[in-house]
Amino acid sequence: RHSDVFRVGMAVAPVTNWRFYDSIYTERYMKTPEINADGYKNSTVTNATAFGNAKFLIQHGTGDDNVHLQNTLALVDLLQSNNVPGFEMATYTDSDHGIYTHNVRSALYARMTNFLFRSFHELENKEFDFWRHSDPNEMNSSEPPTTCLKSITVLRSAAQRSLLLSSRGAGFAPAHRFLAARFITDRAKAMIDDTISQNDLVVFMKGTPDEPMCGFSRAVIQVLQMHGVDEIAGVNCLQDPEIREGIKEYTDWPTIPQVYVKGEFIGGCDVMVQMHQSGELHELLVKEGILKADAEAEVTDKEK
Repeated sequence: RHSDVFRVGMAVAPVTNWRFYDSIYTERYMKTPEINADGYKNSTVTNATAFGNAKFLIQHGTGDDNVHLQNTLALVDLLQSNNVPGFEMATYTDSDHGIYTHNVRSALYARMTNFLFRSFHELENKEFDFWRHSDPNEMNSSEPPTTCLKSITVLRSAAQRSLLLSSRGAGFAPAHRFLAARFITDRAKAMIDDTISQNDLVVFMKGTPDEPMCGFSRAVIQVLQMHGVDEIAGVNCLQDPEIREGIKEYTDWPTIPQVYVKGEFIGGCDVMVQMHQSGELHELLVKEGILKADAEAEVTDKEK
């Protein structure tokens, strides 16, 4: 609503209307649209005034099953219908909320970095290839403004943490030395090692088994409980940023929740649901001694 506040902005998979978000998580805090109509109305982006004088980049994965693509499309429709000229949009085919599919993580950060340089410099016809430089000061043009360099520093820090998975894939030259570093802390690794080794079944999640804080974590817990699993060692990643970022590198898996059984990484929410549906999860839990063989009948009864 305040067109004189922002000049440059970026968003990746933003929530623009809570009606489009994971209903289990949303309704936990906002209730239903019928009960809290004003809350949903006031939190929806409906005013394009602040975008009028700003450069804006929005990116989204088309396969995002957490923050659905509809959020971005609704915002783009708002901007277009209000003739907002200064925004750019990029989508990543089949990528979920993590935006890793088809090794596009580098493209995500390169686009943001180039956008910042172009926006602060207003050099629409000049490009800076972030991935060919280890230092933003190496660009072949005038020195970037201080604000831009601060933004790039923050962005590089995020890239260093988040691009490790992609950096192990194809398409990265040896020049990207900063991506080869190890970013999981010794403390986080030790805590993860100890937790996995000391517990038969561990779920790294948002919230706790008794109080999950996202729909995906809740689904994993419900699947395990449906199989009669009583002892679940839950690690609330929301309480520890080092664990939240470290577990993703530890497992080479970009999302939370993550499930370990007897020290072996099993997968996330989708994998657990698929294993439950195919019967593989029950077989695994019995094989590893988490459940007794006669627990199958109990699972069938609960499903009924």
